[in-house]
Amino acid sequence: SASTVTRTASSIKKAGRISKEKADVRRAEEAVTNIEADIEQLQFEQDEAIAKIADKYDPIHVETETFTINPRRNDIFDVRVSILWEMEVPAIKSKQA
Repeated sequence: SASTVTRTASSIKKAGRISKEKADVRRAEEAVTNIEADIEQLQFEQDEAIAKIADKYDPIHVETETFTINPRRNDIFDVRVSILWEMEVPAIKSKQA
């Protein structure tokens, strides 16, 4: 009958959509896996680059030289430092009878 043919055609279309959706999901999962692998590789490269920069600019690796600079009369001046200390006293709670 015509209704059986219509239902069969509808079922075939539905099966085709489901198959396409499953393929879409599979491709999306592969894309996620690839992106995660790319992120992992980029993280590794970033960590390597940071380590190289950290080693290059580590103060231990920098040559230092000590020398004395004699002060001139113009370079000597008075410096006044003041410190203000404010002590916080905790409030005493009175007992009310």
